Amino acid sequence: MKSAPQRLLATIALLLPAPLSQAQNLTTGSQGCRVSITDRTITFCAPSEGVTITNQFQPFFFVTDSRPYTWCLYEDGEPSICQPGPIDSGLSSLYSLREGWHRFTVVVFDSAGSFKNWLRFRVNGDPQCTPPTADRAIEICAPLSGANLTSPVHIAAVANSTSVPATVMVAYADGKHVQVARTGQLSGVLSQHGTTLSTYLPLPLGKHTIALQVVDQNNNKFSKTETVTVVAAPQQD
Repeated sequence: MKSAPQRLLATIALLLPAPLSQAQNLTTGSQGCRVSITDRTITFCAPSEGVTITNQFQPFFFVTDSRPYTWCLYEDGEPSICQPGPIDSGLSSLYSLREGWHRFTVVVFDSAGSFKNWLRFRVNGDPQCTPPTADRAIEICAPLSGANLTSPVHIAAVANSTSVPATVMVAYADGKHVQVARTGQLSGVLSQHGTTLSTYLPLPLGKHTIALQVVDQNNNKFSKTETVTVVAAPQQD
């Protein structure tokens, strides 16, 4: 008999909240996401149904299934990835989608058949951060400093580095590197002001330090740091 969170940390690409029919029995996982403990269910943790997000995001979800299974992710009806579960260390993938509405569907196949869950969200290709006016400065527009929020945490920032162009922006959580945005590459967007970064990061409950650091073409660095607290998601009825 498998231990009850066998909600497989499939921290890959997916975001979405479980429908009410699947959200009756919930527990708070280590990432602060309210995960269904009902067998044969899928809980999407980020982003949320119907939200607008910036591009370059890292969705994730949990599978609760007492049987061995394989899950498949479909992007707008087209197969994107299939993976046998469970995933001990998780599988992460950065997604970049065209602007507009999209639908992610996860289908799980086991010896009893299949079950699925889905969500719709909108991608806004423009950065949702207002660039700072000062040179060699970073604006963190998500999360807000001192905020109490649920996991996954949306980290979004933009840097102004016009005097010496930026080459990379790096995001850290509690001193650990979690995301890199390079100018001119998929993981970052080059603008007239510098580099933007947007990612969703699962974090455990408690206080965390979020830091953004920019390295320019002369290998000089500037950074900004703030502290946030991850709390449990509210119980759904």
